[in-house]
Amino acid sequence: MSQSADATCDGLVSPWEGSRTMRLTRSKHPTSSCQFPSWVTTKHKWRTLDGQTTYSFGAKNNSFKLTHSYQDEEETKFICIEHVSSTANSSTLVAYSSSGCKNGYICMKFFRRHNHIIEIQYGELARSTQEACYSTFSTTSTQDFVTLVGMYLFLL
Repeated sequence: MSQSADATCDGLVSPWEGSRTMRLTRSKHPTSSCQFPSWVTTKHKWRTLDGQTTYSFGAKNNSFKLTHSYQDEEETKFICIEHVSSTANSSTLVAYSSSGCKNGYICMKFFRRHNHIIEIQYGELARSTQEACYSTFSTTSTQDFVTLVGMYLFLL
């Protein structure tokens, strides 16, 4: 792609000739190298308490998408990148989050409250896996809990 020296198209003969030329390349999304906790992915679908947001886990248990019932909100996809720590009822990991043009690494903390109830804490988007869970991007005291209920409970 070429760019003119000023705010006009003067001097632009083709996309390959101009005062400045650029090559655009598609960025590569990271690939998964871990799985979400089995006690989370067993249900495959979870909903927020208000029923407005659905979390759908993929068959390989290494990704999920977050969809909203209202149309103006974009779907967000998460891919498990790195396992940080876990206990019997909690797990911390780094995920890659993408929603439209907004993407980055995020620290996620999962808590098992009951067989059908989990809570998640999200950090802020970071530019690298190292920043996501190990800096101010993941201060737990400022993060809200999102409570989720296993989907089939809504079908009763």
